[in-house]
Amino acid sequence: MPKRTKLAILQAFNKLAKKKDFDKITVEQICKEAEVSRATFYRYFEDKYDVMNYNYRLLIDEYMNPEHITTMEDMFVIFLEHSGDDYWKPLLGLFEVEGYNSLHYCIFKYSFEAAKKIMEDKGLILNQLDVLQMEFFTHGCSYFYEDWIRGRYPDMTVQEGAAAIYDMLPEKFHGNLWN
Repeated sequence: MPKRTKLAILQAFNKLAKKKDFDKITVEQICKEAEVSRATFYRYFEDKYDVMNYNYRLLIDEYMNPEHITTMEDMFVIFLEHSGDDYWKPLLGLFEVEGYNSLHYCIFKYSFEAAKKIMEDKGLILNQLDVLQMEFFTHGCSYFYEDWIRGRYPDMTVQEGAAAIYDMLPEKFHGNLWN
């Protein structure tokens, strides 16, 4: 039941985000749309920024495992495929939010932390250069992802886009993620 409630809140937020600007959405509106109390909302989320960013965290958490991907290139394919569906396009306005709570920052930070965890699970220690390269890379990926969703690369296939991103990935993060 808790997962269903959390998803109901996310779906309510996304429904509102398709109709109005992020700054016009309130927690009260989200609760009303999801048919939950404020107390229930705050049991699952800190604020509306947390709900907005859960869109991306859910995608990473669902696919960043050996059942779905072998390499980071596989993950990039999944991201680019999802950007073409009806999920992200109506939520493009969320990329307009700026600052620490922004969707761009969430994509950067959550992607970096997921990649770092995988490397640590493999027994690889990231030095400062690795961290710098991966932070730079994941920052850039968040903006590329927005541009991809906006259709900036209409003649590029998902596989071509994923391969191009993978080629730019720091070498330490190439290859099989799970051994």
